Amino acid sequence: MVSWLIVEHGLWERPKGSVARDRAVLYNASTVITLAVGVVVFHAALFLLLLLTAWWTLPPQLVAQSIGGPVGLPALLLMAWLVAAVATLGGALGSGMEDDDAVKAAAYGARQRKRFEDQRGKVSPHSG
Repeated sequence: MVSWLIVEHGLWERPKGSVARDRAVLYNASTVITLAVGVVVFHAALFLLLLLTAWWTLPPQLVAQSIGGPVGLPALLLMAWLVAAVATLGGALGSGMEDDDAVKAAAYGARQRKRFEDQRGKVSPHSG
């Protein structure tokens, strides 16, 4: 998911000179770390919500009939993990339909977005 977001939305910086190379390494590392933490936190939250939902709503007899065995915590963990993994993959693919500016607004802080605008020659509306 992290790689997909970086590639699909152009979040990887390619420095033009040797002076900018050190700074780009830090920016790229912070981008990877920020996205990785975000993906892990949201995936874990989704997993926990799905686990709670499965425990709360699924009738054990129906699940036992469907999986052909007893329903316990391992079965609920497996179902929640499977659905969370598929949902995370779907989120990664769906993020390709998002606007690049929306993804950058979510991934970067205001200072980084202003730096990008300045590099493109735009004047930030908040700079006055």
